[in-house]
Amino acid sequence: MNKTEFVEFLNSLFTPYLFTRKGHRWRYTNNGLTKTIKLTKSYYSNSYYVNYGYIIQKLELGGFEMHIFNGLSSMENEENATIMEILDLDTPIADIVRKEKLARFINKEILDEFNNINNENDLLVSLMERPNLNDVPLCVKQYFQIPIE
Repeated sequence: MNKTEFVEFLNSLFTPYLFTRKGHRWRYTNNGLTKTIKLTKSYYSNSYYVNYGYIIQKLELGGFEMHIFNGLSSMENEENATIMEILDLDTPIADIVRKEKLARFINKEILDEFNNINNENDLLVSLMERPNLNDVPLCVKQYFQIPIE
């Protein structure tokens, strides 16, 4: 699978959810939130990173790409290794297998979350379920009036 085929496959996953593509970024805006997905190529290999998150429309970005930033990964070592393997286009994996595995991880990790977070309140509830908020920017904590530890 080459880069163009890879990007087109991702596009086929995201467009049914009304995401619009501009370059290597997909966005969907509704109810004061922009859900965003960004594909980034590694500087060191033919590997890619799929980052995703949220932009709160009422809040300035202040130099951030997204207010809430996540990367496609897993806490389970085997799953994470599989994700890294399928995102490395130099790994000899049959295209159909790569697409199947990638679609499964994207649906499970990104699209399921996006389906559950549809407004600022949903985002706040999701944030409050996290074990910590160390990766949440101060401006977001202030916006949601989350006590700063």
